[in-house]
Amino acid sequence: MDGYQTQTFHAFMGIPYAKPPLGPLRFKSPQKKPKWNDIYDATNLKAVCIKKLVIPAPVIQGEEDCLYLNVYRPSRRHELLPVMVYIHGGGFFSGSAGPAMTGPEYFMDTETVILVTMSYRLGALGFLSTGDINMPGNYGLKDQELALKWVRDNIAYFDGDRNRVTLFGHGAGAVATHLHLLNPYSKHLFHSVITMSGTANVPFGITKNPSAQARQTAELCGIPHAESISLAELTEALREIDVITLINASDGLKEWDVYPLINYRPVVEPPGILESIVSADPEKLIREAKYEKRPWLLGTVPQEGAVRFVNILENTRLLNEFNNRFNYLFEQMMEWPNRFTPSERKDKTESVVVEYLEGVYFLNNGTKQGFMDVSISRLIIYGFIPYPFFTSTAAFYPVFLNSMVHIIMYSYYLVAAVADKKVIRALTPVKKSITVIQMVQFFFILLQAVIQSIRCGVPKVVFTYFVIVVGLMFYGFYDFYNNSYKKSQRRKSLTSEK
Repeated sequence: MDGYQTQTFHAFMGIPYAKPPLGPLRFKSPQKKPKWNDIYDATNLKAVCIKKLVIPAPVIQGEEDCLYLNVYRPSRRHELLPVMVYIHGGGFFSGSAGPAMTGPEYFMDTETVILVTMSYRLGALGFLSTGDINMPGNYGLKDQELALKWVRDNIAYFDGDRNRVTLFGHGAGAVATHLHLLNPYSKHLFHSVITMSGTANVPFGITKNPSAQARQTAELCGIPHAESISLAELTEALREIDVITLINASDGLKEWDVYPLINYRPVVEPPGILESIVSADPEKLIREAKYEKRPWLLGTVPQEGAVRFVNILENTRLLNEFNNRFNYLFEQMMEWPNRFTPSERKDKTESVVVEYLEGVYFLNNGTKQGFMDVSISRLIIYGFIPYPFFTSTAAFYPVFLNSMVHIIMYSYYLVAAVADKKVIRALTPVKKSITVIQMVQFFFILLQAVIQSIRCGVPKVVFTYFVIVVGLMFYGFYDFYNNSYKKSQRRKSLTSEK
């Protein structure tokens, strides 16, 4: 293939790493592809895993036979190169490992790394579960694990170093990456991780009641007595369902329009599953810290919520419907943990509306930016902020936080707004005061640096960071106090208007 700054690089496309998950292999862990003795044609792309796109318009793409991976390497190599294995995002229901969406060109321009991208089962095929041994679930995650084992066993033939493997992903791919990190059995499959815009403990990470969802899916597929037959019978019946019917069944799980976007998610697997990836709730796994610690880089990018919110903000019908049911739909989008009571969810949602929408229970030009900001804050609160606490009390390994602020030409919200200037105006970041979430994020970044410096025995550096932390905290709390005062005045005026 042609690179951006290099002339060409080697691309090995559509390499099978598992048997096709068809017929009796549907809703089962992937089986390793047997070796072959003849020459395999790796010059053509394979179909993506079957999926249903819902934004901007519903369309089904791909095939059920899809467990293939791609390997990219520089044309010039003088030694074994480190390997980067990428898990694509897409909410566990979409995305692609193909070069059109996850191109290798920038990586290959460095001529210093080998890149591997993989396809894995999506939607119901990858994440439907009965919550027991009949259909334990997480097949998409198990596809990824088998691909990692393929890399371990075969990457040396491509001049890759199996002892220097970095696993990375974004969005749902980042959630999956973190779940693999938390899995003790992944110990020798990779050696460092990068998670972009996602961690295992994000709100959309786990399906809470998989057996009920499996029965509802079966009913939507037209399986007789889906609500009463045994889970074993349910599983066998779902294996016989036409794949298009199964994919379309997800439409019946939507509460409003295409929301929730993510219906089928990873699950906590039942005890006794030998190949289990998620053996307990991710928050519990993080606290127990029984997994192999490895260097970890995690971060966010601007406008994390674009994919979720642009469709609502710029569709008049959806915007009106959302505003008519604002209290209910906004709370549903927050996806508070099940441990919260209804009153706690209501109180916390109200706090979010006050903090980000200045107490306005309505989407308009003045609240659009705050609506977008809610998404990034959800990610930080659930995923990023708690982690330094857990790692500092468990066992240390380098953990780095970053926040990318540069908006590239082809970022999602600019592409979505290509012919609509008002979308760009609505979503372009504006100068505003530091928020408490940003303040806490900066604090933990600096705290991590302080702790690492203490471990290295550098007292002057520790003192310098201490001064910076105190200064930032003082400024942040002062600014936050002023912000809170202004918002309280705003709430008073809203109350008086009512």
